[in-house]
Amino acid sequence: MARGEMGIDTGYQPKSLESMVGSSALIIKGRYEKFLGSKAFFGYSQGGDETIESIVERTGMPEDEVKQFLAFPMSEYEIIVDEVLMGEVSSNRLVLRIGGDLPGQERLTSPDKDRLFFLVMNPDKRTYSRHGETGILTAEQGVYAYDSFVLLPGIPRKPSFVAKPLEFMPSMAEEDFEAALRTEIARSKGSE
Repeated sequence: MARGEMGIDTGYQPKSLESMVGSSALIIKGRYEKFLGSKAFFGYSQGGDETIESIVERTGMPEDEVKQFLAFPMSEYEIIVDEVLMGEVSSNRLVLRIGGDLPGQERLTSPDKDRLFFLVMNPDKRTYSRHGETGILTAEQGVYAYDSFVLLPGIPRKPSFVAKPLEFMPSMAEEDFEAALRTEIARSKGSE
């Protein structure tokens, strides 16, 4: 199975629906409920999230260098689970972590839009993440697309987001995509 590719300037890009399903532990239909907050993230440790103090203690780096070089902004959102297509969840809500704290992210997280989430459990066993931009597909104008971060030419440091179709299914209608996804999930369960 072709899992996907990563480039120096692009994140994970799946090459097939098989790849999207095969690299996900949980696939749900759902909606963003609310923004839970952003914080500096330093990675995971055995007990949960790594902290500045644990990194300083383990590495001997000065605290200001840890903050400057190792901190990564991380945002958390509560997701309402409308339907579980693959995997298991213990409630109808889960916490999604998305790297970054970019301006305009409110557009990406509107609670008014139905989405497909292709997720994996984080090492903290409490939160979920996606594999790149294609891990969250939004139903818009009858098709599913993902939001891709771009820097607008000629406008210094002005980020924007552009809805892009999946390269391997660029114009499949929303209902047809969901049917193909359900078929691929069933096929993958049969091959386990």
